[in-house]
Amino acid sequence: EPRDAIVTRAYDGAIVDTVLQVPSGRTVSFAGGQPEFHFFSPEPIWALRADGSIALGVNDALEFRVFGSDGELRRVFRKPFEPRRVTEADRQIFTETLERLWKQAGVPAEGLQVLKQGVSFEDRFPAFAVAFGGPAGSLWVQRIRKPDELSAAEREEFNPLQNLGSPDWDVFDVDGRYLGVVTMPDRFQPIGFEGDQVFGVWRDELDVQYVRFVRVVGAGRDESGGG
Repeated sequence: EPRDAIVTRAYDGAIVDTVLQVPSGRTVSFAGGQPEFHFFSPEPIWALRADGSIALGVNDALEFRVFGSDGELRRVFRKPFEPRRVTEADRQIFTETLERLWKQAGVPAEGLQVLKQGVSFEDRFPAFAVAFGGPAGSLWVQRIRKPDELSAAEREEFNPLQNLGSPDWDVFDVDGRYLGVVTMPDRFQPIGFEGDQVFGVWRDELDVQYVRFVRVVGAGRDESGGG
């Protein structure tokens, strides 16, 4: 089975240590020199937490294994998850959006046909999109948004190659206890946490991008002493 490595690097880029070996994702592959896209296939998702531990999950289930910086398994936690079926409307919106994005990127007509032939879908959506380590050792897990639930205006802005995530995030504390759901501001895509602030990209009505920091209120005390 193909596997990828999570490694630590020195400032000059040299690999210092291999922390974990994880299964390789299969969303994108190449057959005969041509790309194939198998959307919603299980992908390993991992997040570095403030104490140096790594929370690793495969997004076909809402389950995480927490490994120490030494690579040893510390705990496992999970939350019940009811997978949602990928509808024909989801596939159509997804495919039409990809075609629009490829055209905007300058892909010629014959190239579009080759790319479209390489697109396929799983029958069910993943359990989550991404995960980040947050304040006080918490873990923030982004839910998936279904294309057929988007409004007409949202479909114009939909870019599945950048973000499939919902504004809603499930939050777990340092020990894996479920704390609840946090809804991020509209048009804001988080990239990571710094202390008790989440930073990311916010887009205005003209799709102009801005760096924005949002403070997490009531996050508890993080390890650097922040509120």
